[in-house]
Amino acid sequence: MPHSSTPTTRSAPDCQSERSMRRVGMDGATGRIVGGLGAGFWRRGRSRRRRPLCYGDRADAPASTAARRPPDHPPEHPRLRRPALRRAGRGLDALQRERLGQHARIRCARGRRRRRLRGVRGLGGGGVGERGGPRRPPPVVPLADGRGGVRTLRLAGVRVADGHRYGATPLLTVKVMNSSILWTDVGPRDGLQNLSATVDTAVKVRLVRGLLDAGAPRVEATSFVSPKWVPQLADAADVLATLGDGLRDRLRVLVPNRRGFEMAVDAGAGNVLVTIGATDSFNRRNINRSVAESLEDISAITAAAADAGCVVDVALSVCWGCPFEGDVAPARVVELCGEIAARGAAEVGVADTIGVAEPARVADLCAEVAAVVGRERLSLHVHDTRGQGVANVLAAYGAGVRRFEGSVGGLGGCPFAPRATGNVCSEDALLALAAAGARTGVDLDAYCAVAERLGEDLGMTLPGKLHRAGVWHPERIAATATTGAADG
Repeated sequence: MPHSSTPTTRSAPDCQSERSMRRVGMDGATGRIVGGLGAGFWRRGRSRRRRPLCYGDRADAPASTAARRPPDHPPEHPRLRRPALRRAGRGLDALQRERLGQHARIRCARGRRRRRLRGVRGLGGGGVGERGGPRRPPPVVPLADGRGGVRTLRLAGVRVADGHRYGATPLLTVKVMNSSILWTDVGPRDGLQNLSATVDTAVKVRLVRGLLDAGAPRVEATSFVSPKWVPQLADAADVLATLGDGLRDRLRVLVPNRRGFEMAVDAGAGNVLVTIGATDSFNRRNINRSVAESLEDISAITAAAADAGCVVDVALSVCWGCPFEGDVAPARVVELCGEIAARGAAEVGVADTIGVAEPARVADLCAEVAAVVGRERLSLHVHDTRGQGVANVLAAYGAGVRRFEGSVGGLGGCPFAPRATGNVCSEDALLALAAAGARTGVDLDAYCAVAERLGEDLGMTLPGKLHRAGVWHPERIAATATTGAADG
């Protein structure tokens, strides 16, 4: 349709805003990034002619344009009639052409929004959300049940909102309410168990106490397993006895079976963790039992624990991948977690034992398991074998998980899972969670000091990063600079 050739004058900030939106295609209604075409596309394809108006912008627009369109003809945006965009669309399949049209529709929607806001926020004059103006806080979307809301965050350059995902990028949704987490540091058990050199009992006790003093809500102190399989933890009873009964409520120990449970209770343990593999192959190599046999053991242990006043948690290993059977079906994990919960487990954990999970899969599986066992009972244990540990923790936090496990300094890994070294580093993950709004209750400076001391005791450099770089305290730098200037 012909348009007026009268030139239109726009302010410089308005033009800058227009150019920025040409470089990034965004959905004006939801703020989500739409993928498909590179940033350079809009620069190369930009025409200097006046842009054609959308149907909704024209004064003579009919009530419905769909009635004039054949039913088998998809809607085409007016901007697709421009030669540059037509050339860009050649050779594209239907989905790519639809995304191309979506870019054009989005830009016009954003233009209408700017025209509505002009004069209200003073577009181009430093209004909220504009160049030079104050940043608009992330919106809070009310939850369906009326409790609190969902705050959208920006993670790794991707705008995130209401759990939607484009491509393989997980989008982080964080509840405003219920941001307190329960972090269990498994370093004294999972971190030390596969070291070849024997660690002195006094070092283990000092490590546990240091973590508790740093604010760790719970510490997995040791494991009552056969010294034949894990000789490093042969002093489990001595460790608990040295720590004393005063710390009982903040300690947990691992037990592989009914015999280990009885030994733990005799030593004064008030909280035990039972592990079970999601596959028979892994379970047999780990505890020499089938999955069905381990489920029966869990029933027996929870029944005995009720009489002993002991809390039983259960962790399901290799939930995202098994070193002997490959990928594990999510339905299998959900089914086993339901079985575990039904047999009396107070906490149901899902573990990425060999470090093959990615944030998108972590968020998806945690949401599915939480729907069966309840979010308040769900726990996550991840490894950083492939560098995804902290990202996976954040993805699970966004999915509503509030119980996590990690190892001080990033030490450890399962000795029965080939190449599965590296638990997620506790202090690194806690820093990221705190930045996302979680209440951790941890003193990160003290935590880093514990990691440094552990590295010295073991004569090795731990893989974690925060304890080596240090916690960032800009206010201390500013205070030091002020003091130095005053002294000068």
